[in-house]
Amino acid sequence: MPMRLMVDSVVPGILPVNVGLVAGYVNGKYKWKKADWDRFPDSQHVRYNVTGEPNRGNALDVERYDATAADAPKWWDSVTWCPKADLAIYCNRSTVPSVISAMGKRPWVLILATLDGSRPVSQNGKMVSAVQSWGAKQLGTNIDISEVFNNTWHKAA
Repeated sequence: MPMRLMVDSVVPGILPVNVGLVAGYVNGKYKWKKADWDRFPDSQHVRYNVTGEPNRGNALDVERYDATAADAPKWWDSVTWCPKADLAIYCNRSTVPSVISAMGKRPWVLILATLDGSRPVSQNGKMVSAVQSWGAKQLGTNIDISEVFNNTWHKAA
């Protein structure tokens, strides 16, 4: 299968609607409304949880001002509404080691933010399933683009 793209933004109205994967926010300052999600009926939805709130989202955002590595196992254990194999944690390079340590033997998908154009396939010994290598600074608009390498994660039905 070819590599896929995922787009996200804190301004959902600017995202193209013809994408395979779209990521947005289920809580926090930039929480998407139902109408925002409804704009993407043909896309797989990656729902970022930025607070660590139990049983919310299928991806946890672990970075400064958002959830912490300590929140990750509690969040992962609490999610009951989707397969555990689809649960992802979005990290930058500096937070990956603490998330790996906190998660123990739990299986999880790593979405790595580099935002510098680099596209590593592993980080600190963990396979990278998706890498957000382009962001608003590189694109000149409030959109982030991730390349999804793991073709079994959020595959289309």
